[in-house]
Amino acid sequence: DYASLAAAIYYAIDFKVRILNISAGQTDKPLPSVVIDALKEAEQNGILVVVSAGNGSAFGLGLDIDRTPVY
Repeated sequence: DYASLAAAIYYAIDFKVRILNISAGQTDKPLPSVVIDALKEAEQNGILVVVSAGNGSAFGLGLDIDRTPVY
């Protein structure tokens, strides 16, 4: 859930990580402000945030962005 994602980002900020890798499976909705605010704070603290979304599989789970690109 989004509250847990935001909490994890703040956890990374507190522990002064340098790189934060997030793999999210949802691409069809904008992120809520709680997550956007956490990402902005991470950026302000010099954290490189790498995010992927639309993780699909050959089993039809998720969104296969190789077949249907999302830009």
